[in-house]
Amino acid sequence: MRKLNSVSRRIAWTAAALALSLLAACGEPGPAVKGDTGVRGSQSVVLTEGFESGTKTSYADATVTLSSGVWDMNDCLIGNLSTDVKSGTAAARCRNSGTLTMQFDLTSGAGTFTVSHAKFSSDASSTWALYYSTNGGTTWTQTGSTVTTSTTTLATATFTVNVSGTVRFQIRKTDGSVNRIDFDNISITDYGTSGGGTVGPGGGTLSTLSFAIVGDTRPSTINDTAGYPTAIITKIYQDLQAFTPRPAFAVATGDYMYASTTGTQQGPQLDLYLQARANFSNVLFPALGNHECTGYTTSNCGTGNTDGNTLNYTTYLSKMLGPINQTLPYYTINVNAIDGSWTSKFVFIAANAWDSTQSSWLS
Repeated sequence: MRKLNSVSRRIAWTAAALALSLLAACGEPGPAVKGDTGVRGSQSVVLTEGFESGTKTSYADATVTLSSGVWDMNDCLIGNLSTDVKSGTAAARCRNSGTLTMQFDLTSGAGTFTVSHAKFSSDASSTWALYYSTNGGTTWTQTGSTVTTSTTTLATATFTVNVSGTVRFQIRKTDGSVNRIDFDNISITDYGTSGGGTVGPGGGTLSTLSFAIVGDTRPSTINDTAGYPTAIITKIYQDLQAFTPRPAFAVATGDYMYASTTGTQQGPQLDLYLQARANFSNVLFPALGNHECTGYTTSNCGTGNTDGNTLNYTTYLSKMLGPINQTLPYYTINVNAIDGSWTSKFVFIAANAWDSTQSSWLS
């Protein structure tokens, strides 16, 4: 069996989450108003540093070339004593108000920063913080909370940074004491979709796979357009728009209306949905729910099927699928890596518009 690499595992996880959500759309009677939103994404590691290369035996301020690039080490050295806590043969050891500072920028932004830390030898506890700069080190901003290092075994601290563009980092000992801290195993991931690429109605390419899944939202009473949950849906898409990094696209799992097939509320309800959805600037890929057929979980719409072409069904095709140039309720979207390192295929099935043609297409 082929072993999945880390990127493939993340994509497989997101695909599984999507599959579960789409299955949930195929006839879930559930609560009348739901607003579950899941953001799924993957970020690539763009820098690691274990202080295994380079030499610096004094605390005096100096730059040193490490495997990741040039770092300035002020009141810090590369320690390889038996009392240095490390995962390999060396770690960075800092004292007083020591700093470990990148002398280079990451150009794809940063999503997370992870580092291991421990007390040196029998020293007392000490504190430190992580800073970042987006202007080449001219000014610095702290990210996350100040950390207390209190054990002689390596602990892991992870900071969610989510900064786009060029960025560099500095680890800064903050208490000014003579107590020393060992730092090791630095790992930085990129910002996500900020690395490049776009997804449109026909799919696209991305540096990393990042998307959102939006659950069904509809009124609690049939034909109650006045009670349509516009505020809830608006908030969902506003949150997606504000999320950092912003998902490259969104998938909606169905049930955008609760309308009688013999009435006239299909269009007005979908118009309200689309008005709220407009708060998210990236593309939306909808899936068909049972309420886009007749509302019954066992309904089956489409030409030649039991329930035929109801107004719910045809209005959905026009208003929800028209913007992404789809004419059938089932379709596929491909989103692949810019550099060709991974591929993904999103398969949208329509269980409430099932026929032999769709079955053959899915096979």
